[in-house]
Order: sequence, then structure tokens, then C-alpha cells
Amino acid sequence: MSAAADVKKAGGEASGGSGGARQHLRPVPESAPAFSKVGDDKLADAGGTSSGTGRSQRWLRRVGVGGFLFFLIKGLLWLAVPFLLTVFNGGL
Repeated sequence: MSAAADVKKAGGEASGGSGGARQHLRPVPESAPAFSKVGDDKLADAGGTSSGTGRSQRWLRRVGVGGFLFFLIKGLLWLAVPFLLTVFNGGL
């Protein structure tokens, strides 16, 4: 079977599609290595300790939660302040 037939069989066109980027499809061998986690190599090089990784993840999570709460409260105030000003100034 030709390469163009393989591409058509996979659902593409041999000419590269309709105006888009050309697709280059190649078969994946059965003996392809499995992907590992990103940090596995670093842990093996550092002697297997991961105390710094856990600490930085906790810090990042705290910053994320703090940022979420900040913008949640800010958004609620943006809704509440004009409403309260309207109510107390005789509107509604």
C-alpha cells in the first residue's frame, strides 16, 4: 500500500487537507517505550527524595486558593457596592 493510501485510510487527504497544515502520519512500533512521569528522572538523580517538591506544591496550592478567594470577594463587592449604593440613595 502506498503512503497516500495510508493517509486516506487514516482519514486525511494525500494533498495535505483543505488549506491546513500537512499531516505526517507514521506508524508507532509495538515496542515503543511507555511514557513515565515527568519527575521520575529528577527523583532518581537526587537520591529519591521529594521533600522540596511537596513543599513547593503546597505553597503553590495556597497561592492559588488565596488568589481564587481574593477575586471571588472582589467580584462579589463589585456586585454588592453598586446595589447597596442604589438602595440607600433612594433608588429601587
